[in-house]
Amino acid sequence: MIIVGRYADRFGKLRVVLTATVGATVFFCLLPLARSAPPLLALQLLNAAWTAVALSIPVAMVQQEAPAGAGAASALYSSAFMFAVLLAGAITGVTATAIGFGNVFWVCAAFSVISGGLLLARAAWTPHETSTSR
Repeated sequence: MIIVGRYADRFGKLRVVLTATVGATVFFCLLPLARSAPPLLALQLLNAAWTAVALSIPVAMVQQEAPAGAGAASALYSSAFMFAVLLAGAITGVTATAIGFGNVFWVCAAFSVISGGLLLARAAWTPHETSTSR
């Protein structure tokens, strides 16, 4: 996560998070295709990379939006994250019941693409982040 923070400062937080959404999409698309332990273990490196970004950089982005209320931004992010975990569990259960467990990963890939699209839409509506901004 420390390395991710350095890259975020160098290349821009939004670019790093968008790259993570691409990594998550690739991970979820390849996961149902892996049929043995070695490919599954190799995919865990990609999983770790996008997860490290998802657990660290977005909270800094939320805090950057409200610099006077860093504690409030942190609490908002934590609460939203826990709600997302709860919602993801429900969506996983419904999806697995409706179309099978193996197809859950395709739905995850679709949600990763949607999240990347929403980040791009947000970037289009707000001032652009420079690569050196913190």
